[in-house]
Amino acid sequence: MIKVKILGSGGAFDSDSSSYLIDNHTLVDCSENTILSLIKSKEIDSITDVFFTHIHQDHVSGLEKLLYYFLIKNEFKDDINLKIHAHQDVYDYYKTLGVLKSPFGGLYSFDFEVLEKNWRSTIYTKEGLGFTKIPTIHMNGTIDSYGYVITKRDIKSKWLEKSVFITSDMDSPLDYLSKEVLNSMVVFHDMGFTCIDKKYNKYKFHCSEQEVYDIYGEDENIIGIHTSSNLKYYRKANKGDIFYI
Repeated sequence: MIKVKILGSGGAFDSDSSSYLIDNHTLVDCSENTILSLIKSKEIDSITDVFFTHIHQDHVSGLEKLLYYFLIKNEFKDDINLKIHAHQDVYDYYKTLGVLKSPFGGLYSFDFEVLEKNWRSTIYTKEGLGFTKIPTIHMNGTIDSYGYVITKRDIKSKWLEKSVFITSDMDSPLDYLSKEVLNSMVVFHDMGFTCIDKKYNKYKFHCSEQEVYDIYGEDENIIGIHTSSNLKYYRKANKGDIFYI
């Protein structure tokens, strides 16, 4: 069983930006508000891994506070038990801000894994979760953007029946999620609302719920994220929701 806690499911202009806590120890994306909430709940102390989907601030702005929190908690020692998984642009951005190094020792204070473009193999966390990066198109392909399929083995070393797919932001739905695939996973699917052309085929950087429905129809394994609007066909994930998959 995989536990998914919704730390936020809104868009760039919402106070609860999209972020997910997996099995109490792994974050997928984190805004500044996400980190502040995790500090209040004390859940931040259990985090060992963070995976980022793309560089937009509503997905990565909490990293600075996260790093400083662990630096202070660890008395500024360079053996922080935290691993960051992100793409080169996220690494370069935070290196420019000067927050990837210890303020005292000059050494990197944690393990930052720069993910390769179009990388499709699976990374395993220390806690045994498997993260497979799935390339997506966002902002018309002007930035690197990826979703993650999350898998887990049970105590008998067998794969669980269902996996979790967090699509993150995407311009259009993925058309290769067949019914067979959907039966094997729960998809937290981008259903954004930033669309200028009402026919949803121009000047947009997120899927609409209607687009998703036109391809897949109603499906209980599809859950809407990255939206502040009410949904017609699918359940919307709200802040604080917990899913056991």
